[in-house]
Amino acid sequence: MAPLDWFAVVAVASKLGIKPLKDAALAKAQKSCSALELVEYGRKFDIFECFSSGIRMLCMRDDPLTLEEGDSLGLATVIEIARARELLAKGISWNQIGLKNLR
Repeated sequence: MAPLDWFAVVAVASKLGIKPLKDAALAKAQKSCSALELVEYGRKFDIFECFSSGIRMLCMRDDPLTLEEGDSLGLATVIEIARARELLAKGISWNQIGLKNLR
């Protein structure tokens, strides 16, 4: 299945309250997507776990965001990623940072 198909399964399973199916489909979706796709699909299907996982991957990777990624993410998300990366560089743990102003 394509990543988009897995996200559709996650969205339906979430709405129906079928947690085991949601968790299994989410794991499959996350394995087959880039960080940027996780953010985009997380937003599209309103799946915060995907969105936050993609943001975390973007924050923790060594490479900075590309211009294309920034265009796709939007200004508010880019600023929050920059904020989180700065805090991580200062030694603050991910759990203390949180995702402010994002969705």
